[in-house]
Amino acid sequence: MIAAGLFATVALVGASANAPPSIAGDWTNPKGTVTIRLASCGDAMCGRVIWASTEASEDARKGGTDVLVGTEVMRGLVVVRPGEWRGRIFIPDLNQTAGARLRLVGSNEIRVTGCRLGGLVCKAQLWHRLEAPAAAAPE
Repeated sequence: MIAAGLFATVALVGASANAPPSIAGDWTNPKGTVTIRLASCGDAMCGRVIWASTEASEDARKGGTDVLVGTEVMRGLVVVRPGEWRGRIFIPDLNQTAGARLRLVGSNEIRVTGCRLGGLVCKAQLWHRLEAPAAAAPE
């Protein structure tokens, strides 16, 4: 019985060591004008804008999205293979939704690709993970 429990523990540790990093966390676009938080939403991952520059907010407003911060821009992201997710992406400045693919490029970068018109028009960006602030040292 103890050997079975130890084997299960070793198997779980080995599996987690080989698992790709999670995409959960805060990510910023290449220009640094938008920050989203990717988190679990049911059986999938979703991304909501948590910060946007004045320029990005104005572009979104011109496209029909009155308030950018708080808008869910990625939804239904599910793993299709290790390190790759597929779902939908909302493009606020165009007020359109497109198919999306996120692929990990290292542990701190994801390649976000959005395609419209049945995959005829695609655009990709390399988003960067924002590091959590270091905890303050005790005084």
